[in-house]
Amino acid sequence: MQRSSRNAWQGFTLGTCLLFSLTACSMPSILQLSSNTTPLPTPQKIVIHPPAESLTPTPVDAPYKVAAWASDDTPQTHVMLYARFTHYGIPVAGAFIKFVIHYPGNNVVLSGVTDDDGMVAVATAAGNGPVIVDVYASYEGIRSHNTAFFYGMTLPTPTPTTTTTPRPDVTP
Repeated sequence: MQRSSRNAWQGFTLGTCLLFSLTACSMPSILQLSSNTTPLPTPQKIVIHPPAESLTPTPVDAPYKVAAWASDDTPQTHVMLYARFTHYGIPVAGAFIKFVIHYPGNNVVLSGVTDDDGMVAVATAAGNGPVIVDVYASYEGIRSHNTAFFYGMTLPTPTPTTTTTPRPDVTP
């Protein structure tokens, strides 16, 4: 049994080698191919010209910006709201900043003027629920806007109650 498997394997290997040898001999050589072919034409350059109206200019950064944020994303009693007004990243002093605080059910407006660091801060109640703050800046006729938000989590104040608990040792 071992001998017949070995003979079969040797026969398979010899047959495979013979097949590859015949295939290699029947193929034209690379030298024959290159001498019988014509040279390829020189590739042409392809240039795509998009229509001018489809091009858009590179966007320009806004020269004046107001940044806005809250001191705490989930305050429980009060929160500080901050704004910073800049001109190409340099703080602007003397800009008027208006905070429009949109509490669930009502709006509150607070304002201030930026200091030498371009900053202004105001304190407000935390509220209860999502609060959106629109921040508007104005300076020498220039206006800018941004939005901040926080989620007020004012906890209800417990109301003291008195209850009487019957005592098991006293009979009514």
